[in-house]
This record gives sequence, structure tokens and C-alpha cells, in this order.
Amino acid sequence: MQLRTLLSCRRFMGYKLWIILLAIFVWSAILIMFWNIRILNRMVDIHADRFHVNLDDGEVRSREQPIIWLNVDDKLMPRMEHLKAVLQSMGIIIMSGSTTTHNNRKDWDLLWTFEYPFKPDELQIIEEHQKVNHLPGNWVFLVKTALAKLLPGNQFIPKTYVFPEDRFDFKQALADPSNNRKTYIYKYKYHRQISVVDRNNILWEKLNSGEFLIQELIYNPYLIDNRMFDFGVYIVITSIDPIRVYIFEDEILLRFANLPYKPFNGENLDSFVIGYKKTYLGPWELPSLKAYYNDLLMTRKSTLFTYIKEHGGKPSLLWKQCISIIRDVLLSVEKKLSNRRLKMYPGSHPSNFFELVRFDFMIDEELKVWLLEINMSPNLSSSETPNNAQMYELVAFDTLSLVGAADLQQSRKITRCKHELRMSYNDRTSFYHCGKECQNCPDNKLHCQICDHCSTTEQLKNIQFAITEHKSKRSYRRILPPPIMNNEDLYKDYMAINNSLSYNNKLSYTWYQYKCQLDNDWCQ
Repeated sequence: MQLRTLLSCRRFMGYKLWIILLAIFVWSAILIMFWNIRILNRMVDIHADRFHVNLDDGEVRSREQPIIWLNVDDKLMPRMEHLKAVLQSMGIIIMSGSTTTHNNRKDWDLLWTFEYPFKPDELQIIEEHQKVNHLPGNWVFLVKTALAKLLPGNQFIPKTYVFPEDRFDFKQALADPSNNRKTYIYKYKYHRQISVVDRNNILWEKLNSGEFLIQELIYNPYLIDNRMFDFGVYIVITSIDPIRVYIFEDEILLRFANLPYKPFNGENLDSFVIGYKKTYLGPWELPSLKAYYNDLLMTRKSTLFTYIKEHGGKPSLLWKQCISIIRDVLLSVEKKLSNRRLKMYPGSHPSNFFELVRFDFMIDEELKVWLLEINMSPNLSSSETPNNAQMYELVAFDTLSLVGAADLQQSRKITRCKHELRMSYNDRTSFYHCGKECQNCPDNKLHCQICDHCSTTEQLKNIQFAITEHKSKRSYRRILPPPIMNNEDLYKDYMAINNSLSYNNKLSYTWYQYKCQLDNDWCQ
């Protein structure tokens, strides 16, 4: 009896032990499951944070897609219609909102804004991978009064009087009998407001406000079908110190006045103010140009230059004048722009900022080129001129390509390690002269400083961006540093100002020279 009872107790204890072990196993499995779920959720959150972004409308998109922040007022957004179309075709995420509401956001790659974005309460921090479509301090060459004073004694800007400092000079000009036949116009320093000066009723109060200036009207403009015209040249500045500037080579904006120029009547602004009332004539509407543009399918640039050549002119000289003027203007302000960037964004890189502008030119009967103004945020809307749609989309696409918009997500992965930068671009930056002569990187030999083992991390980054732009320039052509060609005059002119160039610019030009020796494609 006792033995049977003892066996029953042992059997019961055995069952109990198995139940306890089973319970421990189940609870352990449950704990492990919950722990794994927690870890998995954490990994999902990290992945979402790194590779996805919540847009303003709540939509979640892949973080691997570049994000462009369009900060444009609703009234001005139609002027960006072709830019938006290009962005959407490139699969780029578009984020909207002001620089005040998104000031602390860091998930955007490129900011495109119509107005000047660098204000005390806006855009306080620029991340290493981000780009902004304006240069800090760009007003030093874009505001009309600043442009007029930029290069005293220049021969390519019509004589301009800035008030109140030029009041005495203007009075003297009015008193000079040789100027009696000259026509002067009022120009608002920021926007398009133009009117003819009445010599008998000078608006001194308006001038002394500093908001207006006075400029001579070119008295002998080159006319086609008795129409005055101007042409706009698109320029992209991709870096300041070292400076890199590209010109849109394939096309220009060509605009003709709505009314005939002769007989001249100062009250008919539509005869000499191009785009007055936001309308103008295109080459497809002028009798002398229709055949080139409509029948021969020429571009605006080819249409104009073919007409000039067939009438005894030399278009290549006109284009060289334009490029020379652009170089002179931008080189004269580069130091100011560089200082402004370093002051506002001390830790930034020159490639964080770029600028698309349009230089507006006209020519006179002597085929001399005159610079009228430089436009920030040039219009990219064809609502008034549907024939410009294709050109605007081409400008937008090629500009985005040049600044690397389609590959902006790759810029987040750019290493800061000098060694890896060297390894990535070693085969592209090795030059034949980097032997014993440059082994110790002598400071007095500039050509040694472009050797891979002598370059700093900052210099390697500049090289990296120069290579990317060269591969993505499409219709753009580099004009600064100037092309390396068998053009001794161009080379001498550029080297003549070499003493005033910054060290980074000297280094950049030297680098392009040696790249040209290795590959002719880099000469242009």
C-alpha cells in the first residue's frame, strides 16, 4: 500500500514537472516573439526614417528619390509650369511650402525659389548635400543700380545715372548741347517700370528716393523689319571660388517690339520697350525671319545669326562679345559673392548654391553688343508665348541635369573621407607630371597642387563636382574657367588677371589645363 502510494506521488510529481517545463517553454517563446516584434518594428522605423519621407499631403514616398522644394508664391507658380513638368518627368518628389514653415526640415535636396531666400529668419542651415538655386548676395550684380556701378568706365552698359549720387552728373549731361538729341528713360531698379524722361519736367523727387535710375536709350539699334529687339542668354553659375560658369549654347530668347521703331515716338513704349504689357513678337511673326524659323526649322539663335550673316555681319564676333561681357561681370563680383557665402553659411561648400540667370542684350547698327539687364529667376512659362514651351523645358531640363538634380540622392552618400575620394577619382585626376618633381608637393609649383596626393579634401570635392558637371552639361558649355584652346589671346587675357584670381581659381584653371592635355573633350 505504501509502495503504491509512493509510486503515485512520483508519477504526479513527474507530470507536474513536465507541466512546469512546458509553461516555462511557452512563456519563453511568447517573450522571444514579443522581443522580435519590437526589434522588427524598430528596424522598420529606422528604415522609414532613412529611406522614406512624409510629404505635406500625408503621402509617403521613397527617400531614395530626390526631393525638390518649390518655394514659389501661388501667383508666381504659373511661371514655373515647365520646371514642374520636367521635375515630374524625372520622377523627382516636389515639396511645397515657404522657407519659414520648412526652415528646420532637412529632408529636401534642392530648394528652388523665385524670390531671394537668404533672410535672417529663413534658411538658417544648409546641409552638406543640399543645393539652393540662388547665390547669397546675388544682388551685387542683379539689381540694376548695383550693375550700373559694377564696372566704372565699361563700354557695354548704356550710360546710367544712379540717384542721388549722380544727380550733379546728370544735370551736366542735360546742359551739354551735344546731348540734346539723346533720349533718357526712367528705370525702376528692381522690376520692369520704364518711361521716357521729359527734359522739361524731371521727376527729381522720384529719383532722390533711390528706387529709380536714368539710362540713355541706344539711339541706333539694329532693326529687323523696322522692329527693335533684344535677346536673352541663359547662364548657370554652379560654383563661386572656384568659379564655374556655363552658357546655354543651343538657343536664346529672341523678342521683338510690338510696334515699328521709326519714326521714333517716345510715347509709344511698345516700339522700344521689349515685352511691354508682357507681350512681344517672335521670329515666327516677322516677314524677314519667317522662312528661317518656320520653313527651315532653325532655332531662334540660328535664325538671328543667319540673318545677320546674310546682311554682312559676323555672328561669331557677336557671340564672343556676349561671352566676354558675362565673364567681366561675374569675375568682378566673385570675391563679394564668396565673402557673402562664407559670412552667411560658414560651413557650406561652393557647390551648395547655384544661379540660373538670363543676360538680356541688344545690338546697335555697328553690331556692338549692349547689356541691358540681368534677370534673376527668368520666366519659364509659355502662357503668353506657346512657341517658347519647348525651349523653356529644354532650359529647365539641362539646368537640372547640369547641377545634378536627377542624382541628388547620391550626394547624400558622398563620403567625407579623403582616402575614399581619392580612390573614387584616382583614374580621373592622375596626371603624368605628378612624379618626382611633385613628390613633396612644393608650394611654389601650382601644377603640383593638382596632383592626387597633394590635393586637400576640399579640392577633391571641387574636382568631383567639376567632373559631374562636365558629364551632365548637355547644351551648356563652360565659359569660366575659359575653354583651353589654341587661342593665345583668350589665354593671355585670362592669365593677365591671374594675380587678382583667388588661389582656388588658379588651381581650378590649372587643373582644366592638364585635363585638356589628357583628353580634348575637356578643352572646350
